Amino acid sequence: MTPTGPRWQAVLNQELQRGRRQLLLASIRPEARQREKAIHETRKTIKKLRAACRLIAAIRIEAEVGAKADATPHKALREVAFHLRNAAKALGTVRDGVILRRTARRTAKEAGISPSQAQAGLLRRCFKEKAGDAAIPIRFALAELAKTTPLLAQFPWTEIGPDGDGLALANGLKRIWRRGREAMRRAERKGPGKASNKALHRWRKWTKDLHYNLGFAALAPSAALARIENLRETSGKLARLLGDDHDLALLEERLPHPPGPNRNQHDPPPRALQKYIRTARRQLQKKAFRQGRRLYGSFSLSFRPCSRVRNEPT
Repeated sequence: MTPTGPRWQAVLNQELQRGRRQLLLASIRPEARQREKAIHETRKTIKKLRAACRLIAAIRIEAEVGAKADATPHKALREVAFHLRNAAKALGTVRDGVILRRTARRTAKEAGISPSQAQAGLLRRCFKEKAGDAAIPIRFALAELAKTTPLLAQFPWTEIGPDGDGLALANGLKRIWRRGREAMRRAERKGPGKASNKALHRWRKWTKDLHYNLGFAALAPSAALARIENLRETSGKLARLLGDDHDLALLEERLPHPPGPNRNQHDPPPRALQKYIRTARRQLQKKAFRQGRRLYGSFSLSFRPCSRVRNEPT
């Protein structure tokens, strides 16, 4: 299936149905681990859909008014993105607690803190939230996803070009690539270990957008599959590095800082753990910037019959 022109609607509806099936599966899973996995897969699908919405908006601009024009995304597309964001946030209340606990256990072990200390102190003091009852967030997310189907039908799909028009697709991808490059440059200003969590989060978001949308682009006719796969592999590695840093950043925010005077004697030493996290994040960010320079050094991608992407400064 080709993700250009009217066929985009079928691609997005297919992903949307996959997300709803995963979420329904999560609602009936009795085992916590299986339920958490289903919720994780649903969130990944929602992120793909949100990334696709941003690419479609970019393709529509390219097909209609050219690369340098500024246009507002169609109202239906904005509303789809709004409901997808609501669904992701609802599921995030369940998923984030799981990630925090896993990150806390793994980090405490790597830092040389005994499991008993980590269980009695770190996991109790760093954060109090638990996965809790997932039923309400799942029901809310299902309702939000259901609202997107009629909205997708309202979008003027013919405005993003006929099937086989690869120029708008290639330049739409380049728009997203440029956003990631700009986000990396902002994060890189202060260097590894000093970049703000907000800047790193934004860079990670645009990198994942590029990664997901390159998967859609691989379905296009006459796509340069080798080049796309190379870009997908590079962007995937970068997204994982930034994701590991993001998990440590969330944990760092929940550490007692500074250690309180009434710290329990069984709690792990917060200063030692904070030092370990800072060192680990600095190393992860160094690797991420190296990987980012490979990904965002230059962009070259085309789809026949289009000969090339517009020449723009990199």
